[in-house]
Amino acid sequence: MNAVDDELVPLCLAASYVTGLSVAPSRSLPASQVTFMQVGPHFPRPRAMGLGFPACPDDTSFARAIANFVVPYPTKGMDENIRLIAHHFLDALAFWSLEDLVLSTTTILEIIAITAKRMAGTQGQTIKDFTPRLAFAAARFNLPNLPPDFRNMRNDLVHEGTLSGPKFPSKDAFACGVAVAEALDWIDEYVFAAMGLGKPAQPRFIEEAFGGANSFSL
Repeated sequence: MNAVDDELVPLCLAASYVTGLSVAPSRSLPASQVTFMQVGPHFPRPRAMGLGFPACPDDTSFARAIANFVVPYPTKGMDENIRLIAHHFLDALAFWSLEDLVLSTTTILEIIAITAKRMAGTQGQTIKDFTPRLAFAAARFNLPNLPPDFRNMRNDLVHEGTLSGPKFPSKDAFACGVAVAEALDWIDEYVFAAMGLGKPAQPRFIEEAFGGANSFSL
């Protein structure tokens, strides 16, 4: 059963991340040599997530992304905390408000930031703040820096109790949705680069921009 988990967890995490949906086994087939009494703790959990946010436009690119994700998972996946990122990514996409989405996205960025500190080795001891750690993470994979709007919006939410305050002033729900969509697309680029998947075929969040999402603070 442990061997089955070791094989299935990366497949499920890969499929979950690429589709933007929660993918996990629900039962064993009749001829299976193992029987699932319950799904183990590292599998994605069922969530109400609508149609998802697919990163791949067709079956061929989907299969290629899954294969490219699974192969380096035992090494790169562990080094980059991909299991933790993937689960929080699903939590973010199951949001019930823009505030919830921003906080879940912030958690992912914090994971990336602390990973950057560890990857920097002795240099990491001098990278003490969130922003320079994310800049180091971007530089590792030749990515642009995280756009500043999300960080400003997050700071307003944490320190002022609203998505739009002195750091990110006079914004409506649509503008806040665009800011978090930019951050999620940046996370996408980071994960694809860290796992050797190349570049996402297309930005999968900015076009949606979470229009219509409710906010409790605006």
